[in-house]
Amino acid sequence: MSKERLQLRAVEPSDAAVIWDIEDDNTQWIVNGMMAPISMHMITEYALNYDADPYRTGQLRLVARFAVDDAEEPEVVVGLADLYDISARNHTAFVGIYVRSEYRGRGYGAEMLRQLEKYARNILNIRTVVAKVAAVNSRSGRLFVKAGYEKAGEIKQWICLPEGSSDLTLYQKCLNI
Repeated sequence: MSKERLQLRAVEPSDAAVIWDIEDDNTQWIVNGMMAPISMHMITEYALNYDADPYRTGQLRLVARFAVDDAEEPEVVVGLADLYDISARNHTAFVGIYVRSEYRGRGYGAEMLRQLEKYARNILNIRTVVAKVAAVNSRSGRLFVKAGYEKAGEIKQWICLPEGSSDLTLYQKCLNI
């Protein structure tokens, strides 16, 4: 699989199982703000009723996938790319990238981010995006820095962990430059 074949697409009802698998990754709950498991029923309802109008909903979730030629499964889902807290007035949004564990470390997160930024800039006219990254998630921090994001701030002891607390780092990128 090459990064060039990676595509972002809208959420489909058939994505419910894979989204549930991603949302059920309890190793990520602390750094993404989840407090409890989410049910398959809730994910199925979300996928069935997904509203892809980012200005009405304030968010956009895209599935990162590869089309696979001559395979039993027609595509492989690599992860999810999100824009949330989208402000039409200020032309801003927060960005989130999730790469499934078996695809991490291969550059897919950077490609997902590149494509999401292009869409945000060219289609949604978003001029600034910000990522919220737990300081303990150094891999994610490196992804955003490598993609041209600048550290815009740090909130001390924002995230409670079993072993103490973690700071929250904000990374910002202006897309209209």
